[in-house]
Amino acid sequence: MRYQSDPLIHVEFVDAASGAVIAYTEMPLFQLPESFGPGATMNVGGMPWVVQRAEPAHSMDFRRTGRLRLEMRIPGVADSNPDEVVYAFPTIEDTIPGIDPDGHVHGRMPLQISEDDWRQIEFVGFKWEFRIEPEMEQIKSIIRDNKTPRGFNSLHMRGSIPRPLDGVYTTLDEIIATFGRGTRVYDGVAYRGAEGMVYGGFAILTPALLHVYGCHDTTGVQALCLYDVAPPGDDQAQNALIWREVQALSDFMRRKKLCIVDWCNTRKLLAGTPDLFEFFGL
Repeated sequence: MRYQSDPLIHVEFVDAASGAVIAYTEMPLFQLPESFGPGATMNVGGMPWVVQRAEPAHSMDFRRTGRLRLEMRIPGVADSNPDEVVYAFPTIEDTIPGIDPDGHVHGRMPLQISEDDWRQIEFVGFKWEFRIEPEMEQIKSIIRDNKTPRGFNSLHMRGSIPRPLDGVYTTLDEIIATFGRGTRVYDGVAYRGAEGMVYGGFAILTPALLHVYGCHDTTGVQALCLYDVAPPGDDQAQNALIWREVQALSDFMRRKKLCIVDWCNTRKLLAGTPDLFEFFGL
């Protein structure tokens, strides 16, 4: 995954048992994971090593410092399939917005998402419709051939639709008006564990508790996405709200010539179709 401006990270590989330095290298940030969880592995000198400790552990921190120290050990019998790197999603977007150096999270209430969540469920203009299916075929291949009990041992990096709303003009005020009174506006968007806010990020919570987020600039909204879409419960009043909002959203999609793409589930949803309402649990 790349930020819009990706730095090189100086990586130091250290043998955890002896403390000896195994190797040095410089790697682009997008080639490194968001964080190093238990059992993470990397190949150094043609051999798989288990990452025992990472300093710092999160990409937001080593992006800021430009340095990463990895304490490694040779895999043992207890390490099941040490060559396998597990991903939570079958696909992620290749490029994500960077952090606003002047936008501190402290004292503010942003919508917090992981970096891998960026643009997983998004609105795409019809201009890019011819590129959706080829991307989905790649994702379907990952789901079919690379799914494991723990996740996915490979993923597809999407990069063919860099500007999903290219040719579509809309503003945050128009999006808020689509959902009507009772829509709450977050202070922005932040990646979990980050100290700063996503540059140009915005997020709202609709009366039916739908999370809508994206990024915008002086020319309008550049990306428009949904986050954590949950099925409705048994509350009839809440379900009526969701029905009203999906109808309003469908009208908005029709006017703007947009579809919704759920990349991880390889679904394309068009305005006014039963699939659109079924996607929201209706």
